[in-house]
Amino acid sequence: MRLLLHAALASAKVETLHPPGQAAAFFEAPAGPEPSVEKLSPSSLAKARGSLVQLRHRGVVFGLFLPTAQREGEASPVLVFLHGRGESGGFAVANAQSLPWLLSRGHNASFTASFPFIVVAPQCPQECASENGWRSDVLRGVAELVHDWARAYSCREGSAVTCRKGQLASAGRR
Repeated sequence: MRLLLHAALASAKVETLHPPGQAAAFFEAPAGPEPSVEKLSPSSLAKARGSLVQLRHRGVVFGLFLPTAQREGEASPVLVFLHGRGESGGFAVANAQSLPWLLSRGHNASFTASFPFIVVAPQCPQECASENGWRSDVLRGVAELVHDWARAYSCREGSAVTCRKGQLASAGRR
């Protein structure tokens, strides 16, 4: 799993990786051609830890958060965050309470300090808003994305959890 992610990051153009402190750049569309999944370097991966990185894979634009708490060789659970329809069309429309917004601003939600979750936050195209939800073809692309990237990076087998913004908000009130 780790090798595929390393391969993808190695070919990713520098402009697709937005270091902490450049959060606004994260919410712009990634520039350049789609990064190849075969070329991601360990140094690019190390720079991405603890911050939300915007990437594209098989046409799906997504944010990837790699926990700082993860130990080498340790498998981590995956949290797939599906935003609401009002945030469709681009990361620029993410609201201030969404998980990607908080992670991109360095407000690492409390679970990232305690639990080594890998967060995958796909961006649904603008047409999701007018269709009142995630289209099945987009969800299939998200499933492929999670499958490919989970294999590439030490993800705990069968640990992917999908949630939407409302679920995170209710979980925080318990």
